[in-house]
Amino acid sequence: MLGRDEIRALEPEITPKIAKTVLFPDNRSLRDPHRYVTRLVQRFEALGGEVRRAEAVGFEHAARIEGVRLSDGTVLRAAEVVIAAGAFSARLARRLGEAMPLETEHGYHTQIMAPGLSSTPEVTTRPISPAQCTSTD
Repeated sequence: MLGRDEIRALEPEITPKIAKTVLFPDNRSLRDPHRYVTRLVQRFEALGGEVRRAEAVGFEHAARIEGVRLSDGTVLRAAEVVIAAGAFSARLARRLGEAMPLETEHGYHTQIMAPGLSSTPEVTTRPISPAQCTSTD
């Protein structure tokens, strides 16, 4: 967790309204996430996997998960299940009684890849995620 002085030392142009933030020094991003996922799917299918477009609504489980229940009532039996549903992962995990601390929102950070693009307070040289904002008005 970085305080206001540490933030300004790293990002002098950032607004002083941000009082605390979290720095992710090893953060990475993709220029074309659609292409990346498409290639993952292609590789998965090449290895014998089957892609189904369906809504997962629950699980069949006793001592362990035995399958995923779809909205049409179909149950996909599985020895192992990975919950990887993005913003919907926490909702699915709750159906298993698991609390997944996942918060999602649109526009939660600013990312400018090249330093020096602008001197406006909104421009940063790295991804940031405000943890606490204060009003300086």
